Amino acid sequence: MNDELIVKLLQPTIKSTEKKLWSIPVETILVPRLISLNAQGLTDIPKQDLGCIMVVNRDKNGDIKRNKDGELKIVVNKTLRACAKNMRDNFIAQQAAETSKYYLANPEAYNKELQACREAGKLIRDIDQKILDAEKTTQSE
Repeated sequence: MNDELIVKLLQPTIKSTEKKLWSIPVETILVPRLISLNAQGLTDIPKQDLGCIMVVNRDKNGDIKRNKDGELKIVVNKTLRACAKNMRDNFIAQQAAETSKYYLANPEAYNKELQACREAGKLIRDIDQKILDAEKTTQSE
C-alpha cells in the first residue's frame, strides 16, 4: 500500500449510520468490494451471502435468537463477518509490515519522529495525570 493512499485514508470523512463490521461499512464498502473480487475471479464468496447481507441470528442448534425485549436479532451473515475480520487482520498485518520495513530502512528518522511525538504529547499527558491523581485522591477520601 502506498503512502499517498494512507494519507488519504487518514483524512476525516462524513459519519455514516450504516451497519459496520470491524469499522468497515457493510453495504457501501464491504459487499461491493467482495462482489468486485468475485467478478474478477479472485474470490468465490457464495452469491447468496452477498445477496442477503442481513439474516435472523441463530444459535448453534439453529434456534432463533432474540434480544432482551423478545425481538428478533438481525445480524450480518456469518460469511461476511468472517470476510470483514480477515480484511481487518490482513490490513493490520500489512500496516505492521510496512512500519517495520520503514523502521529497518530508516531507524534514525523513525526514532526522531517518535521522540518528537512523545515530547508534543507530554503536556497533555501531564494534565491528564494530574486529573487522574486528583480523582484517585477524591475516591480514597
